[in-house]
Amino acid sequence: DEVGPSNSENAVRMLLENSDITPYVLDPDLLAPHKDPDEYVKANGLVAYQNLLKKSQKGVVWCVERILKSMDKDDALAKDKVKQEILDLTALTQDPSDISAITDLIVKHFHIGKQDVKQLINGKKKEHRIEAYKKTKKELGREKRYLPFIERSTCSYSYWDKKENTVYLGAAKDLDR
Repeated sequence: DEVGPSNSENAVRMLLENSDITPYVLDPDLLAPHKDPDEYVKANGLVAYQNLLKKSQKGVVWCVERILKSMDKDDALAKDKVKQEILDLTALTQDPSDISAITDLIVKHFHIGKQDVKQLINGKKKEHRIEAYKKTKKELGREKRYLPFIERSTCSYSYWDKKENTVYLGAAKDLDR
């Protein structure tokens, strides 16, 4: 049924958004005709299931492939929505091999140049970082004007200026106050 794969996709997204865990997924279609791993093991044995587990793939790539399968290729608005959804997923992963695999899928399915896709991904990652900083700012609610931090993906010194409501990436380590 569609509940299992949807739940798997939601779990992958949740893990990507809230942890540093790299989720892996065994495509439920590989279990057919069984719908659950326990049914598969009962019918085929543990060794067969262990061999099947070798076909697991990175969760984020599995999600992208799943999204692409559901895309209506004749509906331009739906295609754009799918592209944006996939770009949103790229903002949740730091693994270059995942980004490369997703880039190749976008190039293949949307007929966009690789360099253009890389620019779209970088833009989405920047958007995502800024939204994360805004969320952090809200959660901290400090009285100080500046919130210093080290930007996770580049390890550069950065700060949030609350008064100007702006993020400054790649700031010098010592700032004049």
